[in-house]
Amino acid sequence: MNGDEKVLDLGCGHGAVLIAFAKRLTARGHADGIDLWRSRDQSNNTETNTQKNLQTNHVQDRTSLITANMVSLPFENNTYDYVVSSFAFHNIKPTSDRKIALVEACRVLKPCGTLMIVDTEHKGSQYVQLLKQQGLSNVSIKQAGFNGWWSGPWMNSYIITAKK
Repeated sequence: MNGDEKVLDLGCGHGAVLIAFAKRLTARGHADGIDLWRSRDQSNNTETNTQKNLQTNHVQDRTSLITANMVSLPFENNTYDYVVSSFAFHNIKPTSDRKIALVEACRVLKPCGTLMIVDTEHKGSQYVQLLKQQGLSNVSIKQAGFNGWWSGPWMNSYIITAKK
């Protein structure tokens, strides 16, 4: 990253990933975080709580929070240099909507942009196949290892990266 990128965090929750990216941005860069702000997806998941986290980490000047659904992103095609998501895709039900959200993530990603998804629930191979069908290249998946356990060793997490 050189700092002037546009970043979109899908299902940003409390903002941990959004903050990590925003800290790498200069005044010319910007990071948007979207969420539906549902506590059933993450405890105390509110826009107000996330905004406080952005302020605490001094990144509110280069971030925006937007209430939006991952299956219908309110952004133009080819808008973002990075589209990222951490433990949000598995919350999308039904599976058909999950596929729509992946297509939407590809749609808003700029040519030569990078998509990164961290998730669980053994859906990774489905995501990889769909991303390849969408024309993304360098699609890779790897296990997150011990640090990526989701509730224990029976539920591994994985990291998917791809280029448009």
